[in-house]
Amino acid sequence: MSLSVPSGVGSFEIVRGEIVPLSPTGGRHGRVEINAALLLGGPIKSQKLGHLYGGEVGVVVTQSPLTVRGADLAFIHADQGEVEYSSEGYLLTPPTLVVEVLSPNDRASEFEAKVQEYLHMGVRVVLLLDPQNDCATLARFDSSRLFLQANQSLELPELLPGWSIPVAEFFEA
Repeated sequence: MSLSVPSGVGSFEIVRGEIVPLSPTGGRHGRVEINAALLLGGPIKSQKLGHLYGGEVGVVVTQSPLTVRGADLAFIHADQGEVEYSSEGYLLTPPTLVVEVLSPNDRASEFEAKVQEYLHMGVRVVLLLDPQNDCATLARFDSSRLFLQANQSLELPELLPGWSIPVAEFFEA
């Protein structure tokens, strides 16, 4: 699975065998990502539900052609057993939940392709957080979608029993 990365390339994804450089995220994106990690990480850790990964963790969505996506957050539930990694340290085990924070420069079609790749590899839920509109979208493995505004609450009973958070808390300063 090894791929040589040219020097000078910072953050990147691998899409169908091609290295795609990523731009640094903005401050609001980073703040929303940290809020999501704190809001999700508390119950995941206290209830020993599994492992939460952050920092554009590499997720191998296909091996041929090689596609590695950088997830803002990825949660692997303990019921999935031992987590498997590639020789480069990328996740081979499909996350149970992937959280992605939209950036102003994200193209809708490219982002939707990324969501579909996650779902196709076996991710149960993809949570999209949109800081520009203070809203969230849940995309589920069964192809259902749930759109939530800031004044609504997000619940994930199949992953985090009893957990309910107002969507607005993801976007707080």
